[in-house]
Amino acid sequence: MSLSLDQGETFDRSVLTTQPWDPTVDAPWARGDPNVTFIGDYMGLDVSSRGFQPVWTDTRTGIQELFTTTVPDPLWVCIVEVLNALESGEIELVRRFRDQELAATPTGRRLTALIGQHGTEVAGYLATDGELRALAVSLLRRSVELIRSTRSGEPGRLDREIIGDADDLLDRLHARAGSDLRRDIEQTRPELHAAEGKTVIEALR
Repeated sequence: MSLSLDQGETFDRSVLTTQPWDPTVDAPWARGDPNVTFIGDYMGLDVSSRGFQPVWTDTRTGIQELFTTTVPDPLWVCIVEVLNALESGEIELVRRFRDQELAATPTGRRLTALIGQHGTEVAGYLATDGELRALAVSLLRRSVELIRSTRSGEPGRLDREIIGDADDLLDRLHARAGSDLRRDIEQTRPELHAAEGKTVIEALR
């Protein structure tokens, strides 16, 4: 399995099987033609709070069978947990906000670039710290509500509580971060404090 956290720039790789499979073993005929074999169909992948559940064809028993395993990698479980915090349609809402509102201002474009630059490092910290992850998920849920409200007649505002929790998250990340992430946290923090009381759109201006 491969996973990318930087929009496909890089991928990690995990080998799930203990041995390769031979597609010539017990290969079914394609359309009944013994000279043309069919080596498989679309493979499946499911996820739950336990991790990823891939399915693949395996021939170690002498016939083609479906095998599966649970991949409870902490980073992948972290991603599943964060995505599970969003309801149907909310991921697309966040994408549209990134591609429209964030892309329309220098501040928004810089925030998007920072997420792309440091996303893998931050995800690694969230994966190994349940308390930190819970705080990030809580902030994500509240941020989605603020984003949704930008399309209403009464947009929500960044109150003292959410600014304080975001500051707490940055403090905890700063204590673990590499030099580049620490520098960007320090540079971003004043803008976070200045956003208190503003709508999301006002904070981006």
